[in-house]
Amino acid sequence: MIVSYTRSHTITDLQEILILQAKNLKTSLAEEEINTQGFVTVVHDLSLLQEMNEAEKHVIAKSK
Repeated sequence: MIVSYTRSHTITDLQEILILQAKNLKTSLAEEEINTQGFVTVVHDLSLLQEMNEAEKHVIAKSK
C-alpha cells in the first residue's frame, strides 16, 4: 500500500475525516481494540471541521 500525505482541500476530505473519527470513537470499538489500538474521544461536525480547516488545513494520509 502506498500512502501519500497532503492537506485537506475538499468537503470529501473533511467527510472522510468524520467517518474515520466515528469508526474510532471509544463507543464504536471492542474492548480489545481500545486496549491495543487506542481510540478517539472528540466528536466534530462538518461545520466545525470546516471552520478549523479554514484556519489551518488538516494534514491527512491517503492510501492509493
